[in-house]
Order: sequence, then structure tokens, then C-alpha cells
Amino acid sequence: MNIINNLLLFGSCLGTSTTTTTTDSSSSGTSWWIIVIYIVIFAAIIYFLMIRPQRKAKKQQESTMNSLEPGDSILTTSGFYGTVVAINGDTIIVEFGNNKNCRIPMSKQAISQIEKANAGVQAQAATATENKKKFFGKGKAEAQEAAQAEAEAAAAQVEAKAEAAVEEAAKVDETPAE
Repeated sequence: MNIINNLLLFGSCLGTSTTTTTTDSSSSGTSWWIIVIYIVIFAAIIYFLMIRPQRKAKKQQESTMNSLEPGDSILTTSGFYGTVVAINGDTIIVEFGNNKNCRIPMSKQAISQIEKANAGVQAQAATATENKKKFFGKGKAEAQEAAQAEAEAAAAQVEAKAEAAVEEAAKVDETPAE
């Protein structure tokens, strides 16, 4: 009895399949478009939530590494604080602590944070200029010139220190090893 019931059900399935194929072919075309739309939406979400922020962070890291100068204070990925002495392409020479003999060459990739040497002076000059602008523009030109002169003097001082550090690093490198 079960065999006969199964054959009847199988036969009824075959009979109904010919009538539904004409309606399924039109609905299967629309289902493909829906699937494609979902894939495009999912790809856009992945791009805007994952890929784009990574690219943005990478560009910011590259610009930070390109702005690296001798005299800048850095924090390495291993947690050491140091001062950049010289830059040779992708390799930098970092001085750790107060010991002038502790200079280690390392890759730029090992830097996690950079603090510019003259960032404090520039920030002070900017706040001084802002404070003078508050007084209805009185002495605005003189204040800007004074702030710019202070910033240039500080930058020249930092450059002189950096050049001296580079020359000292070159002298240390030229000394023969015993």
C-alpha cells in the first residue's frame, strides 16, 4: 500500500511541475536580480565599514612617517621612548634615554607615535595670536609678526639641534670598532 501511495504522489508531482515551470521561469529572473542587488549592497557595506577606514589610516600613517624629522620624540611599538637622530630612507637612528651612546637603528615601521620637536612652540604661538585677535584686531599685524618670528626662531633652534645630532651620529659611526 505504501508503494502505491508513493507512486501516486510522485506522479502528481510530475503533473504539477509542468504547469509551474512557466511561472517559475519568470520569477527566477527576478530572484536573480534581487540576489545581485543584495550582493552589491553587502559589498558596499563592507567597503565603507572595513576597507575605506583601513586605507585612510594607512595614508595617515604614511604621511606621519614622511613628516618625521631629526629631533622628533617617538614611541616605538615595543614601548620605548626615544629621539630621532638621523633618517636614512626606511631606517632611522633613535637615541634612547640620556645616554648619548645608546643609539639604535630601527625601521620606520616600528614607530607607533610621533611628537614633533617644535609642536609646543607652534601651539604657543598660535594661542598668543588668538589671544591678540580677541581685542578687536588692535595690533593684529604686530602680533602675527611677533608670533611668526618666535616660531621661526624656535624652528631654527630645533634644526640646529637636529643638525648637531646628525653630525654627532656621523662621528660615532666613523669611529673604528675595537
